[in-house]
Amino acid sequence: MADTPKELSPPVAARRWALGRPAALPLLGLVAVVALAVFPLVEPPIFYLRLLATVFLFATLAQSWNILGGYTGYVSFGHVTFFGLGAYTAALLFRELGWPPYVAAAPAGLVAALFAVLVGYPTLRLRGPYFGIATLALSFVVQLAIANVPWTGAGEGIVVRGGLPFRRLALEQFFYYAYLALLLLTTLAVAILERSKLGYGLQAIRDDEDAALSVGVAATRLKLLAFGLSSFFAGAAGCFYVHQASFASPPDVFTLGVSIKALVYAMVGGAGTLLGPLVGAALMELVNMALTTSALGTYGIDRVVFGALLIVVVLAAPGGIVGLARRHLPGPWRPR
Repeated sequence: MADTPKELSPPVAARRWALGRPAALPLLGLVAVVALAVFPLVEPPIFYLRLLATVFLFATLAQSWNILGGYTGYVSFGHVTFFGLGAYTAALLFRELGWPPYVAAAPAGLVAALFAVLVGYPTLRLRGPYFGIATLALSFVVQLAIANVPWTGAGEGIVVRGGLPFRRLALEQFFYYAYLALLLLTTLAVAILERSKLGYGLQAIRDDEDAALSVGVAATRLKLLAFGLSSFFAGAAGCFYVHQASFASPPDVFTLGVSIKALVYAMVGGAGTLLGPLVGAALMELVNMALTTSALGTYGIDRVVFGALLIVVVLAAPGGIVGLARRHLPGPWRPR
């Protein structure tokens, strides 16, 4: 009679689980990226291109916020500051030099990152709610400054139109691919960061900054790098947004809703994880769009329902959707 197979020993089972785990989610992610890349080529209705482009935009903002808020533990309420600075940098480059968005994206991101490093040196010395309040105040200060400086157009804003001589469908396809590429680039940067010495240092700061300092972690330098990297991607996103909107004005590009969505989407999906901001932005932005375009949006009830859904998600899954998945999904499908 054949011997019955023995139960795998823990080390063998662990090795098999480790081999099976990376095969599932990355393959699924690759299929999703290919499908998203092909989607505009079938010339779908413009509404769906815009909808997905909006999801990509807020996923990029949530992922970039995640670098500082999720991995470092410094919760910022002023992410829109760097989004708006990137938007105005792109608008000024278009007005003065005629630069299209694909040329101005990097300079816009660099301006936002440089400003983040300059203001980060004093503000990152604050912790907890004090840092959050400081970043919120900073966004209002920058908005008021730009609204009162003549060369930025002051309250009248800057018209950004004519840099992309495409017909309507091709224009929508361009912004779709621009936001998708920026999202992939941001996610790749976070994936590399997560496994790097910088990422380990940031997570040590998040867990216990005093303990990290005691073992030689250069907290100030690492926090500045995280703040600059986070702001770079927000600024680049602002560049594409202002060209898509064709107009830059302080109330439009410095709206507090951008900061709130970046923070909430990252936390709902799972702050401090790679997939969390992507899942949170996709789910909550689609829900937000469905509520806004429904009859509830006519009476403003959509905001109440959206807020209630956020409360339910946060209470049911304090670690976000990814945290919930880690506890209940089998090994190969369990996200990091």
